[in-house]
Amino acid sequence: MKKIVFFEPEVKSGVGHHLDNLIQDAYFLKKNKKIIGVLNKEFKKKNLFVPKFIELIPTITTLNNNLIINIKYFFYFVKKLIFFLYYFKKQNKLFIFLKACILNYFSIPTYFFSFYEKFKQINLNEKDHLLIQSCRPKDIELIFFLCTLETNIPNIHIKLHYPPKKKKLKNFFSYANRIVKLRNTINKFFIYSSFINIKNIIESDKKLTCEISTPIYDSYNRKIIISNSNKEFTLGFLGASRNEKGFNKLPDLLTEIYKKKNNFKFIIQLSNTVYPETEKTRKLIIDLAKNNKKIIIHHGYLDFLNWRKLLKKIDIMPIIYNKSYTDSVASGLFYSCVSNEIPMVIPKKTLYMKNLLFFKGFLEAEKINEYAEQLYKIYYNYKYYLKEMKKESRNYKILLKQDPLLNRINK
Repeated sequence: MKKIVFFEPEVKSGVGHHLDNLIQDAYFLKKNKKIIGVLNKEFKKKNLFVPKFIELIPTITTLNNNLIINIKYFFYFVKKLIFFLYYFKKQNKLFIFLKACILNYFSIPTYFFSFYEKFKQINLNEKDHLLIQSCRPKDIELIFFLCTLETNIPNIHIKLHYPPKKKKLKNFFSYANRIVKLRNTINKFFIYSSFINIKNIIESDKKLTCEISTPIYDSYNRKIIISNSNKEFTLGFLGASRNEKGFNKLPDLLTEIYKKKNNFKFIIQLSNTVYPETEKTRKLIIDLAKNNKKIIIHHGYLDFLNWRKLLKKIDIMPIIYNKSYTDSVASGLFYSCVSNEIPMVIPKKTLYMKNLLFFKGFLEAEKINEYAEQLYKIYYNYKYYLKEMKKESRNYKILLKQDPLLNRINK
């Protein structure tokens, strides 16, 4: 049975999309495969939904800004260094280990000591797959070190969600270029992104190739509504309560929407993390909800199952993100709307989202009063916009079938 290892060294909880994406990808890839997730040592599974077919290994040790913890890490590092020097000497690989350190600018990757033992225990072979869902500089440094140290390596798939920088000595391009030159990585090292601009940045280096990969989200088939009169419509705001995601605009949107008598419910997720710049907005939303039973607040983290339960309840999604944010980051909420057939109002002239929409299941808005008007327009013509989003969702499924990452792993 093939093995797939999802490498997520920074995942300590369910907060963010990383654990959710791991579970979602695992469902798509699990057939005839063993799924393993390598996570941060501090990860706690308590009260989190994780399917039984996924084996989670919390093992990765990371640094932080706590001086005492970093002092402990120093002693941990010395202890592990002595252990591995002895280990590689015993394996007749000490010279190779020292050579890898030299090639890595006379250093050892941050994650190496806490990962390597598990890597050997998992025993990945050349038909297995190592998948990094959001590749950071420390991740690709580790990959280079492993590829230098090991003869037989699995297929390595890395996804990029942010444009890599060339500023530091240890940067993505320097490592990627050296990885593709190694004999043991020929036809085994693959780079992907959901962004065409990131693909172009990577391929500006003529020696590197980056393929477009579609983010994986499960689908939901909505019933066509014959008449609006018999249905109470639900709007939503899900995800982190951050201003770049439009959180600061939410009180004004709620006020604008409820100026008119209507049957709209509005589901809002308030995340546990309270940012200083959002405290006033948070209080305003809670006060509005106290005086309006149609505003429903969900406090805290939504796990894999609860996120999907709420998506099924939402009929129209206003995506009030800042335009600059939507053009630089792949939105999980956006893809959730596409796969769940939810008509949207998106920021006007947002290049990334608009270029991914091929049908007319959405409208655009800039000012808050425009968002309210467009939400009502979709409401009054909901049957049309839902049919368009159904076309969008079918097209999305076609893209998934053509996805290079999925096809490589599933072949």
